[in-house]
Amino acid sequence: MTQSAAVRNNVHPPGAVDSKQSRRSLRASTIGQLLEWYEWSSYAVFAPFIAVAMFDKSNPASAL
Repeated sequence: MTQSAAVRNNVHPPGAVDSKQSRRSLRASTIGQLLEWYEWSSYAVFAPFIAVAMFDKSNPASAL
């Protein structure tokens, strides 16, 4: 089969990903990335409050 015949027959090369699969992967990775940023931002905002509530200031090892 020549290259032009493969194009006419809409034959994809081995390992090719269709556009539906690409969109699904992009959507999943975007949602995952947004969740990671939300988690990191929440921790960054509340870290000072967590430190005061959870760690003893009189103990030098935990007061870091």
